[in-house]
Amino acid sequence: IENLLPHDASGWPWATFLINLSGAFVLGGLLEALARLGDDSGWRQRARLCAGTGGCGAFTTYSTFALEVVLLGRHGHLQTAIGYGVLSVVGGLVAAWLGIVVAASVHRRRTSA
Repeated sequence: IENLLPHDASGWPWATFLINLSGAFVLGGLLEALARLGDDSGWRQRARLCAGTGGCGAFTTYSTFALEVVLLGRHGHLQTAIGYGVLSVVGGLVAAWLGIVVAASVHRRRTSA
């Protein structure tokens, strides 16, 4: 994805931003779906740990996000660094919430059908 959406030292790191938001969305949906299936034990706990912590954790990249914020600031692009940092965190929360909403909606449709 970084090859498709490259950025220079002054630009918005779109690849990392979009990866992290999509990972937050998937994690929110996964956790909501698992929570609706029952308590956090057995196969649900293993699925949460493997797919959530392992899969989404490997897909998203907090370390790259942190490095990009530091490099933007170090190269004199403080406004971009702050905006990127704030929008990544807030956007991640919104994306996770949207994942929860979508998973809950799918669950409601399946149970009402």
